[in-house]
Amino acid sequence: MTNNPIRYATISIIIYIHIYIGMNKKTCLFVTHQARLKCLFNEFMNPNRIQDLIPYRFMNGCVLRLTLMYDTMELSLVDNGKIDESKPGYIFYVKPDVNEQEINYTQPRQPPKESYRIITFRDISVDTPSSIQKYMNPTLKIVYYLIRHGQGTHNVTSGTTKKYNQVFGEADAELTNIGIQQASDVGDKLAILLKDSSNTVDHIFVSDLIRTQQTAATIYKQLSSKEVNVTKQLVVIPCSHELTYSRQGCDGNQWSVPRENMTKCIQIKDCQKIVYDIPVDWSVYNAFYNGTRRSRTSDNKCRTTNMIVSSVAYSVGQNTPSNDLGDTTQQDLIQTNPGTYPSNDLGDTTQQDLIQTNPGTYPSNDLGDTTQQALIQNNPGIYLGGYTKRKKRNTKRKKRNTKRKKRNTKRRT
Repeated sequence: MTNNPIRYATISIIIYIHIYIGMNKKTCLFVTHQARLKCLFNEFMNPNRIQDLIPYRFMNGCVLRLTLMYDTMELSLVDNGKIDESKPGYIFYVKPDVNEQEINYTQPRQPPKESYRIITFRDISVDTPSSIQKYMNPTLKIVYYLIRHGQGTHNVTSGTTKKYNQVFGEADAELTNIGIQQASDVGDKLAILLKDSSNTVDHIFVSDLIRTQQTAATIYKQLSSKEVNVTKQLVVIPCSHELTYSRQGCDGNQWSVPRENMTKCIQIKDCQKIVYDIPVDWSVYNAFYNGTRRSRTSDNKCRTTNMIVSSVAYSVGQNTPSNDLGDTTQQDLIQTNPGTYPSNDLGDTTQQDLIQTNPGTYPSNDLGDTTQQALIQNNPGIYLGGYTKRKKRNTKRKKRNTKRKKRNTKRRT
């Protein structure tokens, strides 16, 4: 540090502020998914991209504590969670105090067929990345409790049944009865952890999938019953949905989405606003996706967006979505700034006028069938995410294949 006087002075100032001024502390819960926890590890906690540091799996209902400060961020596993179904060949993280044989990190032995294996999760401390640091200040400390959702209906299937359900099964898998109990157990454990610190939860963040919302709502009920000061609201954060994990880029190369990871609501305004009597706030999510996530380009935005960064911005009040405005005010904003604000909460006449005046700018929601069909016919590929063009290509391809088969048949005869 003596070789870098500027860094030494900065650290000294931060230490002085911590000691003599005190910290402004926020506590947040974030209920998320298996792959998102692994993505967090790979993006933030493995800055050198060491190939041997392959993130293993986290159990249902596990709890990780992510502490964000201006200069450093720390990640630790504070509760293992539970696996109540058979997971042969899987490797799960456990806390360092679990007294079982630890497998080799880089070359794990083959586990027995009837059970899973474990590996110790080591605490990690790294420099706070600039994407988070820009929302922080030397007096701010944000503690996240990252929680994997409880057991879902998709977690208990395997083999051909699981593959079938991924294509033809019900969308947006919900919690099982065991998953609800796991979430309740998490609430009990968090109540103990929080009473040792702030005894307050400022925000509860969730993904757009119902199993995280059900888990969070169950946790809320347990915390409130144990006199923990917790905000009665779930905030849906974009780019926190489940996906297929890849070290090359978590939101890239997602060729297909299993049914359990698809939301049931096509338009965000139709998504469930209350889960287990707990209100769900979709404003940040709606502002990010502009009304719907069902488009070819919506998930591409997640390649440059991180759920923790988005939630930190929300926590410090820097997310300003264009929702929660009165109807009159919002209409005035949209009419004054066409193309800037989403076309929600408008009367049909005003919205039709905006869309007809600016074709391709506003989504084709809340319109009569005639107007919507006219827009789609006049702008093929814009409102259907390229579906019309793909259908034409597939039709041409089928015709070519049919002609080719006929020629081959004639040659054989």
